[in-house]
Amino acid sequence: MLTFFKNLPEMRVATSGMAWKGADSETVTAIGSDNIKWAQWLRVARGFQLRIGLKDHKKEKFDGFAREVRACLILRDR
Repeated sequence: MLTFFKNLPEMRVATSGMAWKGADSETVTAIGSDNIKWAQWLRVARGFQLRIGLKDHKKEKFDGFAREVRACLILRDR
């Protein structure tokens, strides 16, 4: 589990997929690994963002990452 700072979002990544829980909500967004087409790490106004492209041509965006978190993520081409 990647915990950024106290009371901020959480993300979990596994071979089966990934899940994101926002800081302001109890809602969990889960994406199965079979549905992920690509991933992109971006610098945004407040930190970094992980953008996930899905096989149905939709995109999911996850904001609030610190620079150091990138070293913890291993993104692999499919």
